[in-house]
Amino acid sequence: MRGVRSSLAAVAVAAVTMLAVAGCGSSGGSSSGGGSGGGSTGASGAFDTQFASLITQAKAEGTLTWYEGLSADGGTKYAADFQKRFGIQVQVVFNATGPLQQRFESEEQAGRGTADVLSLPDSAAMTSVMQAGLAAPYTIAENSAYPAGYVLDVNGATAYPTARVQMAVAYNTQLVDSSAAAALKDWNGILQPSLKGKLGLADATKIGSYYTTAYMWNTESRFGDTFLTSLGNQKPVIYSGQTEEGQRLAAGEISAGVMVDQIAILNYSNGSPVAWTYPSPTPQTLEYSTIVKSAPHPAAAKLFMEYTHDREGALVWAKAWGGYLGRPDLDKDLTFKFTTEPWYHAATDPYLLPAAATNATTKASTLKSVTSHFK
Repeated sequence: MRGVRSSLAAVAVAAVTMLAVAGCGSSGGSSSGGGSGGGSTGASGAFDTQFASLITQAKAEGTLTWYEGLSADGGTKYAADFQKRFGIQVQVVFNATGPLQQRFESEEQAGRGTADVLSLPDSAAMTSVMQAGLAAPYTIAENSAYPAGYVLDVNGATAYPTARVQMAVAYNTQLVDSSAAAALKDWNGILQPSLKGKLGLADATKIGSYYTTAYMWNTESRFGDTFLTSLGNQKPVIYSGQTEEGQRLAAGEISAGVMVDQIAILNYSNGSPVAWTYPSPTPQTLEYSTIVKSAPHPAAAKLFMEYTHDREGALVWAKAWGGYLGRPDLDKDLTFKFTTEPWYHAATDPYLLPAAATNATTKASTLKSVTSHFK
């Protein structure tokens, strides 16, 4: 089974890179990522007119609870922006994918759920929630802005990509020379002898954004057991979160690491000797938001979804969390300093998780297979 690649190539070429704190396995917050939303949206009047009735209903409810695993710091900033914009209080509950999903499902099944909107940085986790009947059907006004295959429609419910991330190989420029760095453009580059014991990986059982990469390594014919065995023989250092992995890379404790690109960008923006490359194919993870079926504040939840995925709100969100959006058409409105670096190149061969890989059984068996090589 092959991942979804060719149909997304045009999207990847248009984007300079795809970032995320989502799924980084840390509740320690995020960074601006070296970028910001581009200019004024100039759309507030149009949005207010289009959604006047919904805004009135949402303000009457007055509050919203957002369970999110995308970005601790970014979520807090965006909640404040949303509250300032509409006068609706937003309570943010942040955690890594696994713990957040477990808490949400436990509360919902016990009949004491408080979440109105749920955001998870893992399509498999979101699919599981939808299959359990815990998500609501809702089509946003900007539905047509998303490329084919981006929107999740499962069990009568709908989830929209709020952000997206690509997996990169980051390296310490003081420890990896230009020749070794060039080799990292191919996944076999992380098998270089010079990286034995000096390569970082994150624990795929805890980090939602790692699953697409794990699935690719385990399933695609050019990887499989041979590649994973060789990777295990590299004696990689396994971290419980990618934030820590990035910090260790910046400090020179490891020479290179497989991580979401925004972790590398965070360290780059802080002045650390860090660069990164996108091996081909490049796993891309879409990070989803949905309205909770039992949402205590359904109007506020609908307004949150509409605003967050409308151009105006999406650019506010991008600036708050410092990464790219689930809408590739808005990439042109975002700017990033690192794109001018001589070592930088954009990813051109995206790999999306196949729909068949999102079920819980496949995910469990895949993670078990992959992690068995690193014991």
